[in-house]
Amino acid sequence: AQAMTNFLSEKQRIRRWIERQGVQIHDATPKESEAVRQILKDTPRLFPDLLYRSGLRLLFLYEQDETQENDGVCWLDVTRDGHGVLYAIGLATWTLENPPYFQLVFLHELAHIAVGGEHNAAFRAYLDSLIARFNEATGVQLVNDYPSEGGKRSRSARADD
Repeated sequence: AQAMTNFLSEKQRIRRWIERQGVQIHDATPKESEAVRQILKDTPRLFPDLLYRSGLRLLFLYEQDETQENDGVCWLDVTRDGHGVLYAIGLATWTLENPPYFQLVFLHELAHIAVGGEHNAAFRAYLDSLIARFNEATGVQLVNDYPSEGGKRSRSARADD
């Protein structure tokens, strides 16, 4: 019971921290919450270390406007209050319309928790390993769509998925 209380307290802590940064967290409808649960249902079994022991405490949706380049974001709570490092993953609400893309963006952000924020060769290799494990366990065929030299995928490429 104490572990769950700590988890919920940490979840609220990182949510408040993100909101203080000016992020408008989307209040998911019950239908959206259920869609997220179904789309990511295999991830707790496949990646328990990254989901729980790493400090990931919040998955949230946000409304993306045309000025935002990222379909997902990995937040690191840097309050340094002695309670450890906490992470949150945010995904653009529109990505729910394309479950395989939602899964890919989630795995991409999860890889940032493991290897940091740079889109370098080590990051791409780690993301490829997450994707391979996810594909093998679920039967889906996700593909890392980032250019091999790093950088971002184009907005038009994302929209075509």
